[in-house]
Amino acid sequence: MNVPPGEIWETLSKFDQISQWATFVSHSSQLTERSSGIGCARRIQQGSNTIVETITEWEENQVLAYTLSGFPPVFRRVTNRWLLEPDGSGTKISLTVELLPIRPPANLPALIVGTIVGRINKKMMKDLKKFIEESRNTTGVSS
Repeated sequence: MNVPPGEIWETLSKFDQISQWATFVSHSSQLTERSSGIGCARRIQQGSNTIVETITEWEENQVLAYTLSGFPPVFRRVTNRWLLEPDGSGTKISLTVELLPIRPPANLPALIVGTIVGRINKKMMKDLKKFIEESRNTTGVSS
């Protein structure tokens, strides 16, 4: 994106407000007293599915990672990790999902769920870009 990392971080760091920019999230709310940093948790609603996300890594303007709870019990851990890297006058953004199955027979379900989460993450990246671009146009900030 042709914006500095801090501008993207401003949106990502409002952890409980994901429903304002991610079109697949119908509702989001904060679950912990703290609203940012490691240990902060949010609840998101995607249609009839509820997921709790808890921050595990927080490096301002650089990294935001969180575990996702609410997946089938064949997974030991599911984690999303945003990485913001300065790239000239803009920012290179990556979002990766890590699915850790309980044991090898769960590799096939992990592959299937990984594909689904990958599609959701790709959509989330597009939504974030659109939200930030629209916010810049509304506030008169130029790229």
